[in-house]
Amino acid sequence: MHSTFFLLAIAALTILALVGCTNNIKVIKSLQVLTLDLSSISISSVFPEISSELSSIPDYIKIGLMGYCTPDTCVKKDFAKFNIETVLIEAVLANNNLTDIATSAVSVVLPTKYTDYVNDINKIVDVFSILLAVWFCLAIIGFAFVVVKICLDLRLFFFISSFCKGVCFSLGIACTILATVGLLFAKREFNSNSSDDLGMTLAVGKAFLGLLWAAVFCSVLDAIISLVIRITFRRRRRETIEEPITYNRWGYKI
Repeated sequence: MHSTFFLLAIAALTILALVGCTNNIKVIKSLQVLTLDLSSISISSVFPEISSELSSIPDYIKIGLMGYCTPDTCVKKDFAKFNIETVLIEAVLANNNLTDIATSAVSVVLPTKYTDYVNDINKIVDVFSILLAVWFCLAIIGFAFVVVKICLDLRLFFFISSFCKGVCFSLGIACTILATVGLLFAKREFNSNSSDDLGMTLAVGKAFLGLLWAAVFCSVLDAIISLVIRITFRRRRRETIEEPITYNRWGYKI
């Protein structure tokens, strides 16, 4: 029965991580993967071609896996299409009502060390976002099989649910470690720009990583409790079988 709670918790945590920054709701908006701080940006250095046309820049851009948010609005994006450069250009153009300019026609200057790894970082984010979506689906499937197992008490569904939980746990560990390492690496390379003097900084979304690690913790707790229950059940069964039965003189079991 405990598995149903943990699988539902994993499903809830992973879906929140997926939909972060897709809506201007306080909770959803705070679940960004990365935050780009533009409060001290050097417009002429970052946007050399169109700096004269830019009258204002958003103070920040919170970037999620399926969208991004500025202080004023949130925009949904295609899933597994992560690109900080594209998001930065789109957000700045929209903030200045220059949406008639094609994003591909605008060049933007990012920190030199970051651009050396930008393609790898984009791929890392895309990979762990796909793993996250599969993790969510497996949690839902595992929950369904656990419910069926409880209702029908069939051994087949026990094995299927156990398999789903095992794969879910392994996938969650891989996804969370990849996300943590990849995002911290992106932050380090982006912020190593003292010589670039672009006035931009990148921060990792702590709430986003917290959701992932909380989901992993749920999987670990589920595995530990399941193991303890199984060991306790087997021990009690063994004691029941091995314990000699003693009757008193009236024929009742002592």
